[in-house]
Amino acid sequence: MKKIFNSFLIVAVMASVASISSCTKTCDPGYEGSDCKTEVRTKFLANNKVTTDNCAGSGYNMSITADSDVEYIVFSNLGNFTTPAVVKAKVSGTTFSYTNFIDATGRKFTGTGSVSGNIITLTYTVVYTDNTTETCNVTVAL
Repeated sequence: MKKIFNSFLIVAVMASVASISSCTKTCDPGYEGSDCKTEVRTKFLANNKVTTDNCAGSGYNMSITADSDVEYIVFSNLGNFTTPAVVKAKVSGTTFSYTNFIDATGRKFTGTGSVSGNIITLTYTVVYTDNTTETCNVTVAL
């Protein structure tokens, strides 16, 4: 009986160790990686020329910077407007989004985007103060 109990105990301990070692670490919001120290938004940060923009044309400068909140990025000069649009977006993995973000001029922006390799693509709709709207597709090479 003692041998059976010892065998059972050994199997139970091995199963516990296996299940503990197979756990995955959950990072705090805004962080990723095996050590949970890499900011998720890092892959988006850039200060480049826009490759394509079906509304404003290509070749204008737009920067994507870190917000004070680790889960957010900030687009400066989104859409190359006369009064530059500054829009704050929440990052999740390889995507970002913003809903009804109102900039300093009163324009309302809603959009989504993602990064794949060294290309950021985004689609946004802007509602102007006169309630006209425009939907734009933008590509930025990092």
